[in-house]
Amino acid sequence: DNDGFADVSAAGSYIKRAKPDFDARTYGYSKLSVLISAFPQKYKMKKAETGERLDSKITIKEVRTRAERKIFVDLPNILYRDNENFVPAFFGDDMADWDEKKNPAFEYCEARSWLAYREDEVVGRIGAILSHASNEKWGTKRMRFSQVDFIDDIAVSKALFDTAEAWARAKGMNEMHGPLGFCDLDREGMLVD
Repeated sequence: DNDGFADVSAAGSYIKRAKPDFDARTYGYSKLSVLISAFPQKYKMKKAETGERLDSKITIKEVRTRAERKIFVDLPNILYRDNENFVPAFFGDDMADWDEKKNPAFEYCEARSWLAYREDEVVGRIGAILSHASNEKWGTKRMRFSQVDFIDDIAVSKALFDTAEAWARAKGMNEMHGPLGFCDLDREGMLVD
């Protein structure tokens, strides 16, 4: 926030992305907030006012299961259901795109995707694709962002892009561009008002 505080859940999400094996229980604490409060000389904590909405209440979760993938693929149909200009993608095609066993682009690509949650509600999505073939051909270190959709909330979009950028940096990339798919035959572009 403006005073330099970060929500514990946002800090926990960042730590999990940077160090996936981190667990506060390893250090004898039931959760991260208890661990942090055990070191008042190093960390200052404050409680949010009742009803105060902190942008950091957003949780980013990597898509790992088929059920999560269905939510990821279906989200635009929910977000844009009242937009007369929205043309939905073919559900089966999008499911197959993100399936390593069905999409031949995984021979030269790595990909991850994430969902953004505010409490229990899905409020956004983003995919990131590392095309080794494209980078080799063009002599670049680029990560593609793909299928990015979110509610009208800058904190949600920032959390999603920060997550994709963190993975790009972890993979040694120095640029992101998009929205792009796995190859130049995939859909490109976005709908804006």
